[in-house]
Amino acid sequence: MKTLNREEISQVSGGESLIDAIHRAEWNSYGVPLVNAAIFAYNLFATTKLPYAQKVPKPA
Repeated sequence: MKTLNREEISQVSGGESLIDAIHRAEWNSYGVPLVNAAIFAYNLFATTKLPYAQKVPKPA
């Protein structure tokens, strides 16, 4: 069985591997809101405010 490099994967999958697409979707759907809730709670009492997390865009 041959192991594909990044170039070969992008030719087959259109630029994003299936596992990367799954991880991006998971992060965007519940990771970002969860992290932002924790940042909001932290920022209530912190003197140095943290920026909120952003969703990861789909690659071109």
